[in-house]
Amino acid sequence: TTQTNPAESTALASTEASEKPRPDGTAPITVRIDGHDFVLVDAAGKSQPATLEEIVKAIQTAEPNERGLRVRIAPTPEARAKSESDLKEALRAAGIPETEIVWSE
Repeated sequence: TTQTNPAESTALASTEASEKPRPDGTAPITVRIDGHDFVLVDAAGKSQPATLEEIVKAIQTAEPNERGLRVRIAPTPEARAKSESDLKEALRAAGIPETEIVWSE
């Protein structure tokens, strides 16, 4: 049998949960920015701390919803501008179109 690490299992679970378009129009993945930290929330509502690399990988494997959205970015009031900037740059570098990203307050 093959061993998988928890980050890969979570990315797979996120992908499986997001294969069908979300009927409520929400993005399959939510990323919360809290201070300097990132929290990845999958379609089932399960959240876990994540690195930029883990977030990018999860977003790349997620299928867009019926509105074409792949990820919702939700900064908390404590979110740092540098963290938001780093995430934007990582998504741009990964080739994830801005039309598949929605920023919420």
